[in-house]
Amino acid sequence: MTGSPPGTVFYLDASALVKRYVAETGDSRIIALCHPPVGNTIATARVTKAEAAAALTLNGVLTQAQFPPLIFIAADDDLLKVAQSEGLGTDNPNWHP
Repeated sequence: MTGSPPGTVFYLDASALVKRYVAETGDSRIIALCHPPVGNTIATARVTKAEAAAALTLNGVLTQAQFPPLIFIAADDDLLKVAQSEGLGTDNPNWHP
């Protein structure tokens, strides 16, 4: 939705919220929505905090502790592409009928 009025409420899932902190396609849109003077309200689910933290740091923490790399599993090909761009191994349960 382009040209939304100031003060609009936007729900961001973890894959969108991460774009506020990671330079990737679509990040400028999220940064603009979250800019305080615009007056938008950003809503998320409580689990989003944990999901975003995991997306930003969990694989690095695991590999530093000498665990095997994280495999990101989602039934959403767009999310999988983002995970792959961040260097994560991926799998989609829909690929295994």
